[in-house]
Amino acid sequence: MMELTLRAPAKVNLSLRIVGRKANGYHELDMLMAPTDLCDTVKIRITKHGGADIRVTCSDQRMQGSNNIAYKAAAAILQYTGRRISGTDININIEKSIPVGAGLGGGSADAAAVIVGLNKLLDIKLSKGQLIEIGHGIGSDVPFCIEAVLNENNESSCDSGSSVADKGFVARVGGTGEQIHDISMKKFKALFVNPGFEVNTGSVYKKYDELGLVGSSSDVVDKMEKALANNEIFSLDEYFINDLTTPAFHAYPRLEEARDEIIAAMKKSFISSTSNIGTRDEAITAGCKTNTEGFVHMVGSGATFMIFLNENIEKERALCSIKETLSGCDDYNFKVVPVTVG
Repeated sequence: MMELTLRAPAKVNLSLRIVGRKANGYHELDMLMAPTDLCDTVKIRITKHGGADIRVTCSDQRMQGSNNIAYKAAAAILQYTGRRISGTDININIEKSIPVGAGLGGGSADAAAVIVGLNKLLDIKLSKGQLIEIGHGIGSDVPFCIEAVLNENNESSCDSGSSVADKGFVARVGGTGEQIHDISMKKFKALFVNPGFEVNTGSVYKKYDELGLVGSSSDVVDKMEKALANNEIFSLDEYFINDLTTPAFHAYPRLEEARDEIIAAMKKSFISSTSNIGTRDEAITAGCKTNTEGFVHMVGSGATFMIFLNENIEKERALCSIKETLSGCDDYNFKVVPVTVG
């Protein structure tokens, strides 16, 4: 029996702009994506003398067996390599910490962990580029998540020199997720606030098309990428863009209402949002700003929101403050999680 356990990090979009739509219906994207320390745990076990099965179990009972994207990932790497598993079972167990339907790429992270894990356990020796090619066939977030899984688990030897293990990293991601350019960055703190309900990504993109929206300019993304690459001081809150926010609010009106509840909680809690990332630390106190809305950012297609924190504020103190304030809201089952981004 061979066994491997991997951490599968949630992702965040620091920028998400929609460039266009391809003939096949997929949207071309321009994103800055970063991993976080919020991770699922994926355990892969290879057993001999089995029935040539792929078995997936999950702490979320809705995501068992072939319904789980991790199953598709295992089947995809076997098909890509032409491997047969006669007399062998692949057993995959997933302990979920990343919420489902939250815009954090939890399913994509699990799929990425399976691809990376089977590449090692079965001694397939595919390059990182080949792993990304397999992942791209499964979903647009999977290629970046492969990058994040390799970094998190120090498995970057598939392709030397590509990962920054001791520092944070962000990636400029283009195309339909397959174009990835890594940038070293300083890690920072944030809070995830999830309202307790799920959002379907496909419904959000469909609403984007129905509304006839036009994607944001690339200028802001270019500026953030340059600032990160040069370790310059810049405002995350000012540069953050997400072209899916408007369609998500139209598709799920409760999502915008939840955002407003979080904004109100911030005002009451006087949580400091981080204004600047770079060589110096400066803070803006959210409770003293009239545009507090600018400090609460939807991640991906939702339903999770992110609040950047000043380096000098403890995540635990911020967590307790906003959690206590949101606990009085009966309309939502808010969950607040402190994270490190990068």
